[in-house]
Amino acid sequence: MSADNLDPFAFARQGEFEPDGELRAHAEALAAEYRMPLPEGDAGLIEAERRLLEFDPRVKALHRDFNITIEIEAEIVEPIVYRAEIELQDFIEETAPETRAGAIVKLRYLLGNGAPLLNGAEEPLEQILALLEREARS
Repeated sequence: MSADNLDPFAFARQGEFEPDGELRAHAEALAAEYRMPLPEGDAGLIEAERRLLEFDPRVKALHRDFNITIEIEAEIVEPIVYRAEIELQDFIEETAPETRAGAIVKLRYLLGNGAPLLNGAEEPLEQILALLEREARS
């Protein structure tokens, strides 16, 4: 075994190591997790919300682990990982709630992601959400 075999930069110089390939593989694996089939109805809404809640910390870890530049983000992360996030958001927006639990998920999503579209209606919606959450606990 030569010293070149122990040097990761030697692999890069020889074209045998592609850091973007490893990032792409991680991004595709993450997106595949988010694209796993969702149950129908409220169970799907609850699962989609759970996946979205863990999305930001996992994407931040990806950035930290791979030191992602703006160019690499545009080339790899946005079309792969963020597309999966948008699909989860679309699911929440398009799936009608069946029960109070589903309505709570949709209200939380709307208040968290759609606030600019609410035109000042946040407070009444937050009051409705608080009531529904209180009733769900009792």
